[in-house]
Amino acid sequence: MKRDFKYREIPYNYTSFSDREIILRYYDQETWDIINVLRNQRVTGRSAKLLYETIGDYFIIDRNPYIYNDYLEDKAKLRRLKKLHEKRLAIIAGGANKNPW
Repeated sequence: MKRDFKYREIPYNYTSFSDREIILRYYDQETWDIINVLRNQRVTGRSAKLLYETIGDYFIIDRNPYIYNDYLEDKAKLRRLKKLHEKRLAIIAGGANKNPW
């Protein structure tokens, strides 16, 4: 079943960038292709939500100099964000069911 993903899934994206453009900003075409394959295999969407939240964090921090500087100046806040991202990625990896992607 082919699903239509024309809507944006990456949070904090109040720009004209599509999800594809944001992914390609930080990763490569192969990563985008893998994400599209995984989109078609999605069951609950929990891992996708966690992944897109993490990418959304990168995007908003990169795009907003005030937030970016806040993380540079507040090391405890940066550590909490890193811990949150590690937790999200561990949940994604745990739910992958040995999927190589």
